[in-house]
Amino acid sequence: MNGDANQIKHRLSMGLNYLKLGENQKALNLFEQILKTDPDNIPALSGKIKVISQSETDEKKQELINNLDSILRKKAHNVVFPKHNPYQTIISFLQTTDSGESLNKNDYLYKLSPSLLRLKDAFKSPEVPDIDEEYNERELQKAYLVRYFPFYIETIYRELGALDPAQIFNEPDLQFSVCLYGCGPCPEYLGILRFVTDYLPDMNQLDVYFFEKYDWDWIRDGYTLCQKSEYSTKKSLKCNFHSYPVDVLSFDNGDILKRYQVIGAANIHVFQNCLRDLVKAASSYDSLYRLFENILEEMAYGSLLVITDLRYSKTRFFLERFITDIEKDMKGIVLKASLDNPEYRPNFYPDPEFTEFVKQNPSQRKTWSRYYSVIIMKI
Repeated sequence: MNGDANQIKHRLSMGLNYLKLGENQKALNLFEQILKTDPDNIPALSGKIKVISQSETDEKKQELINNLDSILRKKAHNVVFPKHNPYQTIISFLQTTDSGESLNKNDYLYKLSPSLLRLKDAFKSPEVPDIDEEYNERELQKAYLVRYFPFYIETIYRELGALDPAQIFNEPDLQFSVCLYGCGPCPEYLGILRFVTDYLPDMNQLDVYFFEKYDWDWIRDGYTLCQKSEYSTKKSLKCNFHSYPVDVLSFDNGDILKRYQVIGAANIHVFQNCLRDLVKAASSYDSLYRLFENILEEMAYGSLLVITDLRYSKTRFFLERFITDIEKDMKGIVLKASLDNPEYRPNFYPDPEFTEFVKQNPSQRKTWSRYYSVIIMKI
């Protein structure tokens, strides 16, 4: 087999089509041919796992899954987000938006401390009363921007970078589009912006679609979307934004989902750090599974569904069952299903004033990030 990248992609496309049609042996032959030339090809190995899981023993399937996990971990180790200092721009933005305030950075953080503590307690334990319905409170939104936003920028970059984008995305495509669900102030947009800059250098247009029921527009428009020069060196990259004020849970109704035709054109669909809220708010496992099933139904062939979330027991229980059910479904193949991601330390420049604030307020210390991740390719 010729190792030419285009030929590999052609064979992969044929293999995935055979898999969808139930012609498993033809699909397996193509996947194995690809893997002889490119042993670390993630979509081909994932396709092989899906075929094997329907006929071979659990031991054989687990051996392949372990191999895939080892490849992903090795690739993730080499994915390094460029050093950045989000605290400086975040706190400057908040100081500017609080008209009439003339506090220095340290005093401003102390003023925000009650909201920071309230938010931290709500995230720390599922037993603490929810604050979901108060997300429209500006003080809580400010606290979220300071405490959690910086740690959520790099996650999507790490996940997509570890997939070896050359295997997944077609370089001739000059336009890239992303749907972000339950995205709040959208830290993941900055991670995707950097991903496109570093891994898809020929892309000249990025279309981003926000699906969010709460009003985060003042942060998203006033801060997040203004950070392009901080997170991309591509001056020629044109970014377009579209916001849809909708409750994502309503997408368990396929008729409602079909109103948003942009879903069918996007390259990536991201649920970052919103699954816990969806699990708690959904009426049942079936309704939440139906939500993702409906999205997969509308997604374009070869596009990705990326789910990352913080490590909570109810989220894990949902994902374990979700992964098992998706493996039986012919709508997609599981490229990654990690419920044991290692911790990582975001690549921040130290911010002296924020560091001093944390030293004096140990309860605000947060240096590592841990999360679950599941990535599915539509077939």
